[in-house]
Amino acid sequence: MVEATTREPDVLPTDPGFAPATTSHRARIRSVTAERSALACVLVTFAVAMVAAYRSRWIPLGDEALFELLVRDVASHPPLVGVYSRFGWSHPGPLQIWLTAVPYAVLRTSTALLVGTLTGHLVAVLAAWGLARRIDRAAGWTVLIALLAVVATVPADIARSPWNPFVALVAAGPVVVCAFAVAERLTWGSIGLVAFGSVLIQSHVVTLP
Repeated sequence: MVEATTREPDVLPTDPGFAPATTSHRARIRSVTAERSALACVLVTFAVAMVAAYRSRWIPLGDEALFELLVRDVASHPPLVGVYSRFGWSHPGPLQIWLTAVPYAVLRTSTALLVGTLTGHLVAVLAAWGLARRIDRAAGWTVLIALLAVVATVPADIARSPWNPFVALVAAGPVVVCAFAVAERLTWGSIGLVAFGSVLIQSHVVTLP
């Protein structure tokens, strides 16, 4: 009778050849955990800012008041051009007005303009981060930190203002990332550049160059 024997594995956890795979796996887990934590922090931060903006006693004046009038007319008389310029013409397109009309229709208050602006900033930050991450994880972190630094260092009344010159404050982030992707001959770069670039150009003609 032959006794059954248990065969020892060819590679043990203590084997030097096993270490690189384990180290790589742990590093990947730490990286994913860090990204998820950063994402949670970003979402919570913007959510708090949106709630504070919604509950504020902000009243639009000047160009911001004119912008609210255009947003109010989206449902009944959708504008086909952008906001009016003091130089006697309107900016190229109404995309900013249309997008802001969504939270305005839900909240039914002037402070919805602030919420809409912060929502746009959040989308721009996440889009720039995600697109840069497709190129390189380090690039993704760099873009995320840079955009959050911009939002954190400017005054709150500017960061959440719906005034069209401030649209590029954060929205320029994904445009720059997509432009780099185009230079690297990545197919998705052209699509993103057209999409995010359209928002900037339609909002303010100065961003066209």
